[in-house]
Amino acid sequence: MSLYCLQGDEESSLGLPISPFMDRSSPQLAKLQESFITHIVGPLCNSYDAAGLLPGRWIEEDEDVLECAEEDEDGDEIETEDDDMEEDIAPKRRKGRRRMFCSIMHHLTENHKVWKKVIEEEEKSKSELSKQQSENSSLPQTSDDIQVIEEETEEDEERQQPEQKK
Repeated sequence: MSLYCLQGDEESSLGLPISPFMDRSSPQLAKLQESFITHIVGPLCNSYDAAGLLPGRWIEEDEDVLECAEEDEDGDEIETEDDDMEEDIAPKRRKGRRRMFCSIMHHLTENHKVWKKVIEEEEKSKSELSKQQSENSSLPQTSDDIQVIEEETEEDEERQQPEQKK
């Protein structure tokens, strides 16, 4: 990340616009990671998986290996946004009885979910912060300055005592 910031600093010193994800004043690690997984690592791993170059083991279609599917009261699967993300990253599987389970692809999908969740939390906190700021700015501003009470130090007290004796 520091390399990105150095590039942004160099662009800033040259008077150039700062490239995305390179601005030290507004770090976007979660967006950077999510974008990297979605656009570079995901497609690369999907290609390797489709070519059979990733290690794994065969599992039966009805086995649930390290997969958590949300179910409603009737036991039917509920589609979530995370499922849609998994479909974007995970390779398209052929209909069949067996499939290959690859821990690399599983960890990639889990990592992608984590970064998406971080992005959502950051956006939520930003919106709450801006909401609070707008509420605070709508409050009436008072022009009365708060008077600061300063404590006298021992030296000041000693100086005043001889003056009072005179």
